[in-house]
Amino acid sequence: MDLVERIIRESLRKYSPIGILTRQPTDSVKLADSDVVIDPSVMVWIPVWQTMHDPEVFPEPERFDPDRFTEENKQARHQYHYLPFGEGPRFCIAERFAMLEMKLCLAGLLQTYAFDFGSKTDLKLELAQDAAAPTPKNGFWLRVNDRPSST
Repeated sequence: MDLVERIIRESLRKYSPIGILTRQPTDSVKLADSDVVIDPSVMVWIPVWQTMHDPEVFPEPERFDPDRFTEENKQARHQYHYLPFGEGPRFCIAERFAMLEMKLCLAGLLQTYAFDFGSKTDLKLELAQDAAAPTPKNGFWLRVNDRPSST
């Protein structure tokens, strides 16, 4: 299940359902290596998509690479570079449940069905620019067949 989890985490990195996190500091915060001070009255926007597609943190960010989530690679980067569940005091408390649920759903689907690209699916995925969440520009056409039983 380690590989399955790494595949899910890489999918969430590439196609995060969250585009922006908003936070409001409780105290004044001075940004490192800068003279900028963020006042507690200011709402801060954190660009999740850009953070998880930064080539300095995730080389070749458009390439799908589950090995980005091996224990060694996770330890090599700051925890705030991967944000599909947020981070810090307002971190999603259901992350572990969501990951377990995704693994169980995926296992159940793969046990029952065989999946293949539909004839209308663009193999080079292009995202719609007018959608709030990552959405394929021309849709995502999937062919689903019953998996032959192994009895």
